Amino acid sequence: MTLTLAALALALQAPADAPDLVSLSVLKAGDEACAVFDDAERALLDAAIARGLDDAVLAGSDPEALEAALARQTIVPRCNDARLANLARDHRARIEGLATYTELSFQGRARTWIVDRRPARTNTQPRWRVSQRTAAGDAIFGVAELGEDLQLVLAFNSETPFASAVIVARDQDRQPYPVDFTAGGLLDPPGRDGASAWGPSTGMTQRFLATDRLSAEAAATLAPASGFEARGFVFAPESLAALAQLTPREGVAIELRNRAGDVASQIWFEVGALQAALAMQAVRLIEIEDEPTLSTP
Repeated sequence: MTLTLAALALALQAPADAPDLVSLSVLKAGDEACAVFDDAERALLDAAIARGLDDAVLAGSDPEALEAALARQTIVPRCNDARLANLARDHRARIEGLATYTELSFQGRARTWIVDRRPARTNTQPRWRVSQRTAAGDAIFGVAELGEDLQLVLAFNSETPFASAVIVARDQDRQPYPVDFTAGGLLDPPGRDGASAWGPSTGMTQRFLATDRLSAEAAATLAPASGFEARGFVFAPESLAALAQLTPREGVAIELRNRAGDVASQIWFEVGALQAALAMQAVRLIEIEDEPTLSTP
C-alpha cells in the first residue's frame, strides 16, 4: 500500500483538521514532563511542530516572535490531565493510520521524500529507504540499505568522475534561522532551483565531507537510470542527524569537487519533511490482512 500526504497532517485527514500549534506544544510539554511517547512518536510530534512553524513563517510571521508567543501560551499539563491523554491518543491514532502503509510520500514545497517501509530483506541488494530526487531527476539523496547497514548516500550519473562530495548546510549555532534568498519571491533562488530558496548566509555553514565512495554495484542499483556511469558517495551518520534538525523550508547543497578541490558541480535538496520521513521509517509496520477477492471460474 502506498500513500501521499502532507507532513503536517501526519494522518488520513485534511491539514485543516490537524492539531493547532498550541495543542502540539502542550503535547510536547506533556511528553517532556511525563515521558508519554517513544522516540519515533516524539520525532513525529517534533516534525509536525516544525512544519506548523514553517507554514506560519512563510505566511509572514517573524520566527523568533512566533516561538516566544507559542512558549507563553504553552502550559505544562499534569501527567493525569485529560486533555494530555486525549491529545496523545489522537497523535498515536494518526501514526497508526500511516503505519499500515509500506510506502509513504512526504511532499515538501519543492521536493518529495519517499519512504520505503517494507521489511528488511535477507539478500544484500541495495535499496533506498528514505530518498529524494533532484528537480532534474539526475541524482538521488537519502538513506539507503547497504547490506545490514542504513547509510546516508548520494547516488547520481555522470560522465565526469568526482574526487569528493561535501554537504553544505546551515550551522544552527551560528545562525538560528535561514535566510530567504528570493526576498519574498521577488528574486530567483540560487541556481534557479526551488530547493535553494532558503538557506544560510555566507560563512554561516557547517560542512560534512563524504567518508567513502559507493561501490560500482551499489551505485548502479541506487542511481537513476541514465546513459552515464553511476557514481555515489557515503556520508557519516552525524551529518544526517544535523540535517534533520534544520527547518523544513530550507535547502541543503551538495558540492561535487574535482581532484584540485574545486567545486565542479552543485546539487540542491530540500530538508522538507525529512524528520517525519525518518521517524516513519522507524515506526513498526502494521500488517493487515488483504480483503478477500472474488475469483471467476
